[in-house]
Amino acid sequence: MEIFTLQFWLSVGAIILMDLSLGGDNAVVIAMASNRLPEKEPKKAILIGTIGAVGLRMVLTVVAVWLLTIPYLQVLGGILLISPLPSTSWHRETKTLI
Repeated sequence: MEIFTLQFWLSVGAIILMDLSLGGDNAVVIAMASNRLPEKEPKKAILIGTIGAVGLRMVLTVVAVWLLTIPYLQVLGGILLISPLPSTSWHRETKTLI
């Protein structure tokens, strides 16, 4: 996939919009972190935290989309996810499959 095509950037935009809409937990964490600050500081902390969270989320989404263009990286990721499967899917005491 070429990164200079319209389809690529439309896909990136769609992923960013979905990611931002599902990122409500950031608001909770920022609110908890700024809760005990002095009088004028919470607004500044919320603004900086929100801008930082959105900016970082956008940059990391673009990086993830770029990584998915690397051949066989998805296959390698799938293989790496299969390796811990036996240790997590067996109940240790009864030795039965969960």
